[in-house]
Amino acid sequence: MKGLTGHTYLPKRTQSTLTGEAAFTAETPIREETQTPTATRREGELRIFYQNVNGIKSNSREWEDMITEMSRRGIEVFGLSETNFNWTPTAVSTCRNRAMRALYQEKGKRSNITIQASSCAGWEGGQYQPGGTCTGAMGNWESRVNSKSGDPENMGRWSTLRIQIKGTVLSVITVYRVCKTPVTLESWNTKTDKKVDPKERTLQDLKKYVKEEIEKKREVVVLIDANESIDSRTEEMNQFIHECGLVDTHLIKDPYDEVETYARGKEKIGFVLVTPRVQQYTSYSHIAPYNETIISDHRALIVDIDYKLMEAGELTY
Repeated sequence: MKGLTGHTYLPKRTQSTLTGEAAFTAETPIREETQTPTATRREGELRIFYQNVNGIKSNSREWEDMITEMSRRGIEVFGLSETNFNWTPTAVSTCRNRAMRALYQEKGKRSNITIQASSCAGWEGGQYQPGGTCTGAMGNWESRVNSKSGDPENMGRWSTLRIQIKGTVLSVITVYRVCKTPVTLESWNTKTDKKVDPKERTLQDLKKYVKEEIEKKREVVVLIDANESIDSRTEEMNQFIHECGLVDTHLIKDPYDEVETYARGKEKIGFVLVTPRVQQYTSYSHIAPYNETIISDHRALIVDIDYKLMEAGELTY
């Protein structure tokens, strides 16, 4: 499979980061590809990239390869979910340094990058940790990041970068919503053993978090693996979207582009949800072919925002 740059993209994963469990490999069956390649980003636009990467191996060149391919495709802000990585402060610093080295090798000059990652506090299982997210900005957009934060309860559910755009701040939030598995609240750093649905709890807490961002006059982009489709959306998912006033940018831009986003499923479970003003300046949205930029059993979702028009206050339609 060849991408826009002419590079052939072959799966690098032949073994899971979780010992003994089969991972996504070249032999994993995937349905016939119907999606068109992602278009080239135009000047004056910010490209935001989101993908469930199904794990990152820090002891290989996989992280550097991800950064290099995103840079080659004009991606400047990215969100990665289900990183399956224990994002300690040391790990974050190491990954940032390795990313800067990869960008230098690709561009031939120094290029900065900032990342905000999330993982569960107190993890004692080593480098592998289920779930987790990473949100990053590189190149000229690194200097526009004015603040960043993680999951306030240190449960690894989301990570945020706040990016300065003239007249506003864009909060880019990468979220991983786990599958429906009942757990005790004690494992979520609380004082009770009440059984809860972490999938539902994530949306409840995220709704509060997003509303606080909006109340502070920030525009919001939520990059989320919701682990449920738009057709089978639960009441909790509907409430989250409507009460926060968000829209599904891919559905709005192209209602016929609703392909599945998971290779072993039949439905779209990945979303880019934005505030209405962001939608007004969204010039391009696309669900990419499998493995176009990063090897995974999930498709990438791409959004281009015409930030020049946004700063000027001129609409794209």
